[in-house]
Amino acid sequence: MKTILAGTCLAIGLLAAVLLLTGSDSPPMAGEKAEIAMRNVGYRVLLAAGDSSSRVLPVTKVDNNIYLIRFENPLTFTTDTLVKVIHEALAPGINTKILPSAYVVNVMECTGNLVVYSYQMAGTEENTLVPCKGRDQPVGCYAIKITFERSTLLAVGKWKLGGLALTCLALAGFIFLRKAPTSNNEQKQPSTLSIGQFAFDLQNGMLKHKDEVIDLTAKEAKILTLFAKQPNMVLERDKLMKEVWEDEGVIVGRSLDMFVSKLRKKLQADPNVKITNVHGKGYKLEIG
Repeated sequence: MKTILAGTCLAIGLLAAVLLLTGSDSPPMAGEKAEIAMRNVGYRVLLAAGDSSSRVLPVTKVDNNIYLIRFENPLTFTTDTLVKVIHEALAPGINTKILPSAYVVNVMECTGNLVVYSYQMAGTEENTLVPCKGRDQPVGCYAIKITFERSTLLAVGKWKLGGLALTCLALAGFIFLRKAPTSNNEQKQPSTLSIGQFAFDLQNGMLKHKDEVIDLTAKEAKILTLFAKQPNMVLERDKLMKEVWEDEGVIVGRSLDMFVSKLRKKLQADPNVKITNVHGKGYKLEIG
């Protein structure tokens, strides 16, 4: 009986949540208009760099809220100017609510995906972070990744929902929590792991070493996660390949070697962290 009551109340509560979300004052990002805004960012960055002839390459939509802007030719930029140019280019979309007002900008090298400069813009001054002002970056091949904050504002005032819906949602949660308390094995896993001098951000797939942020590809992050959770232990090649490539249906042994080689280069900043080859068995993440 308790289960039926909890299920019914949960359904009512979820319906209330859907109605509230539908009444949001913050519409989702409009695809085509957002991509046009990204091309405008690239165009203005080139103009600020004194380049009025080369092209902005096709914008890549990495995720619903992440865009990657690439350029035909190498360029240079000053940090202050870059922040100002991107903010002014995005302002029309933010003002018309096509784009969220909070976003993070990462400027990456084309090869290696190393982040050479990043900053954060938010709706409030205390959450805005713009480091290293007035720095000139050397000419190089750069790509700009803009990640917009996933946020939905609840327009509660637009919906006069009865107290029954919200009460039922709370009641359902109370019943389920009492019935199935969280065990130690189900506790939230840490979002950051320490690997020597590195901090490994599991959620965002990034390595942090002092002031440097090193981006990882999805597979690099997955392989490093397996190593980081079992440091100084031999991980068999077959197990690694199964964990990383099983869902794709095709497993190529050389692919593992290639990604391990890339991870070694990204871990070079700490000489006490090494990925060693154990002949005939697999690999081991050694942390001195």
